Amino acid sequence: MENDIVLLKNIHNSTSTPILSNRLRAGKKIELVRDSISHDDILGKGLRDLVSSKKRINYRISEPTLAEYTDLSPRLVTPVSHPNI
Repeated sequence: MENDIVLLKNIHNSTSTPILSNRLRAGKKIELVRDSISHDDILGKGLRDLVSSKKRINYRISEPTLAEYTDLSPRLVTPVSHPNI
């Protein structure tokens, strides 16, 4: 599962925004607001398994759909509208 990208969904708060990971690498972590999840805790687990953050918030591991991936990925460019359009 190294180099995979996973989606983490909070199991206690269904209204919270899912977390899209970067490519998973040993020794790295996902930084959250005042919390974090180690990539080492995710590596070796399967889809639908649970992983806990440093503050013991449980997340379910899933594979992102294309729509989730595009919605949650940071934008690398900003579209500029043309004044004549």
